[in-house]
Amino acid sequence: MSYYVRIRGKAFGPFEENQLVDMKSKGKIGRTSEISSDRVDWKPAGEFDFLFTPTAAPAQAEQLSTSYSIVPAEWFYSFNGTEGFGPIQEMEMVQMIRSGTLLADSYGWKQGQTALPLRSIREFGGFFAAAGGSAGPSGNTEAMSYSSGAPAAGRPKGGRPSPDEDYWDIYHKIKITRNVLVITIITWLVSALLGGISFAFVIIVGPDTSSLPYLLTGWFFATIFFLANCTFWPYLCLFVKHCWRAVPLSLRGGITPNQGGWFLIIPLFNLFWLFPGIYGLSRKINAGCLAHGLEMQASASLVLGTCILVLLDIVGILILILPFFVAYFMVIATVVNLAGASQALVRKRAELEGIEID
Repeated sequence: MSYYVRIRGKAFGPFEENQLVDMKSKGKIGRTSEISSDRVDWKPAGEFDFLFTPTAAPAQAEQLSTSYSIVPAEWFYSFNGTEGFGPIQEMEMVQMIRSGTLLADSYGWKQGQTALPLRSIREFGGFFAAAGGSAGPSGNTEAMSYSSGAPAAGRPKGGRPSPDEDYWDIYHKIKITRNVLVITIITWLVSALLGGISFAFVIIVGPDTSSLPYLLTGWFFATIFFLANCTFWPYLCLFVKHCWRAVPLSLRGGITPNQGGWFLIIPLFNLFWLFPGIYGLSRKINAGCLAHGLEMQASASLVLGTCILVLLDIVGILILILPFFVAYFMVIATVVNLAGASQALVRKRAELEGIEID
């Protein structure tokens, strides 16, 4: 049978008998706390034998008391990555978890403590383990489905979590796409330089047979440049997508990894999306690193400067402001910086769940 607990006029639950016993042992409910199985007929907790041993003459103080069990409000939480709320009681946190308001990847903390995902906090991790993807009586299975891979206690070390939380996959795909991007950009720059030199020799020598080798060399490097350009944008989208996967769900601000990455390939719209998709990503990564107590962070100023230069390059203004090569060396620095911070965050999140990343 399931029960509800009412404190200061607010009903919490449902709870199983073993959960109520655990709450009683921690002092969260007393004999005068109100309990009901139907939220209509409320009785003092002292009348439930599985919680309190019946006594022939209860203490007068217990008989006269009509106050609720007082539990300090000491928990803070965040589920959108922009601000914290609280303090509230632990039981209120539990109610928000069971209703699907707080997810396994939402954050909780006490004053002066580091914010951690709720699944990693001893007081709340068990609720996600018990949920098994279900949100309880509210029926909000969609909201709670994210918690199916949450509890560290329910998964052996080195195990694989749910698809969106596959830390090993995220970590290594960030590494692979970073390497491809760096190689592509270097190939892009080298082919642009050598192709430009070859065509310059064609102009110097003049349009005769002696310039043919330079012309063919120029077209060869122009082809390499074109292929590198075709490779760059899809892999940039993939790289940004996997970096967004590294950001805890509660900090993404409603942006999905697919949106964060693939919106960059939409013509014209990508001129705008450079900033929420890449610069915004750096800020979200830093919020995650800060929440996990990591020193490693993305350089938001570097990322912002690179986004501005790439925007100017796309609209054809960059050549009037800064050499082409300097801009794309900044792109390389940004990719390496974002990859390092994202991988550090993924490794820390995996560590909190007892997952090893080779």
